[in-house]
Amino acid sequence: MDALPVYCLSFAGSERRSRMQGRFSAVGVPCVFVEPTSADQVKVEVAALAKERGINVPADFHFWATAIMQSHLSMIRFFVEDSTASHGVFCEDDVHLRLTLADDLTQMAEAFDRLSLDVMLLGYLWPYRESPPDAPFAFRDYPDDLWGAQMYMLSRSRARQILDSYELPGALERRSVPFASDWTITKEGRRARVVPMLAVEEGGTFTSDGGQVDFHRRCFEAQYDAEHYTPLSIGEKLARPPRFVHEPGRGDTQITGFPAVILGSRLADARHLVPGYYARDLVDWTRDIVPSARRGQFVDCGAHMGSWTLVLAPAFREVHAFEPQRLIYQQLCGNVALNGIENVFVYNVGLDDEAKELTLQRPRGDDPRAPWGRGRSTANVEVARHLEREGVVLSAERVKAMPLDSYADILTDVGLVKIAVEGLELRLLKGAVTVLRQNDLPNVMVECWDWDWYRPHKEALLLFFDELGYRTIPVSGYSTMLLAERK
Repeated sequence: MDALPVYCLSFAGSERRSRMQGRFSAVGVPCVFVEPTSADQVKVEVAALAKERGINVPADFHFWATAIMQSHLSMIRFFVEDSTASHGVFCEDDVHLRLTLADDLTQMAEAFDRLSLDVMLLGYLWPYRESPPDAPFAFRDYPDDLWGAQMYMLSRSRARQILDSYELPGALERRSVPFASDWTITKEGRRARVVPMLAVEEGGTFTSDGGQVDFHRRCFEAQYDAEHYTPLSIGEKLARPPRFVHEPGRGDTQITGFPAVILGSRLADARHLVPGYYARDLVDWTRDIVPSARRGQFVDCGAHMGSWTLVLAPAFREVHAFEPQRLIYQQLCGNVALNGIENVFVYNVGLDDEAKELTLQRPRGDDPRAPWGRGRSTANVEVARHLEREGVVLSAERVKAMPLDSYADILTDVGLVKIAVEGLELRLLKGAVTVLRQNDLPNVMVECWDWDWYRPHKEALLLFFDELGYRTIPVSGYSTMLLAERK
């Protein structure tokens, strides 16, 4: 490995450093560990520079970000001064490594020369699975806003340019340039990123910025696969609760004007919005039991206003959401747009066993006796009769319905299906056999009532799942939810 030296920046003390040393040892790659520059060191040096130049240190100067940048520059200086190699590899101490890293680095060096690169990202923060971990390597461009300091390769000439251009005085002079490793080091020169990655986020970042913590976690969940990367150590990640047993940590959160919890909406009093319970813990648990390698597409059947779609969109490459009610479909689209989510595809159709028109019977918007709240509906005649027996005033809406199998050409990477279609569960499944089978029977979370009058429908549904090759498991804490898993 003398021809391709590897450097690791050790930020967080002996425990984290020891963990990272173990990972490099496990993959057989020698690594030089470099001590970081502290924010306090930067404060002293910046104060001295400012005094020398007769200027004041800006009130908004980012000492912490500058310290990280200085630490990366220390690694690069080691490479330039202590090695004669044509390129070097650099990383921080919070990544998992591909088990084949030693051989992979040789391939990366060859590709680096073949593509005449200055920078190659070998690991980066990316919250979607782009390809299976065992896919052949591909080399792609990347946007300027991609975080790129997880692991990267630099040419010697690019390393020298970085040292010449971005030493500490640059932090005072280049106020318009983000002086941080993620932005500065990997954003100039001829560049590429490798897919799948050679190093993936550990996912345990801790800062006061909750959004950043969540983003790091999502990147880990999207990319990590124990079969291809160094394994988790005890204590690195909290153990999941027992499989198929749900014990809510938060419990249900009662809200009024349901989608307002997603939008922060001024429209919470609009009549077609739905008061009720938003079971975020159930949604999170359902996501967590889907292996990261199977988080290609999530299919939301009966998406309503997006309580599952919006929460799961960051964890999957794509979400395909089906909602037949016109007003609710419009609200769903609004939720997607207002949250700036770009990987959701929404369809204003119902799902059935064949193409047809359906008559939805829905509780009238101003009826206070509607047990489900306003906005939900059913095309099951028996369910509608049950509501009427309860005194609910119904109104009709004609909608278009299609079998899910009519979308089989685009639903080719499905890892999870959620079904909440108010009594049409069995008919939907009969129209979805091709999609389920061609996707190797993905997990299905299905709403299935436990009322006495619905029992024959439930028994037929369970039998159909069994014939398809599923076993069905009740979800503790949610008496009307079943998880169907491949046998």
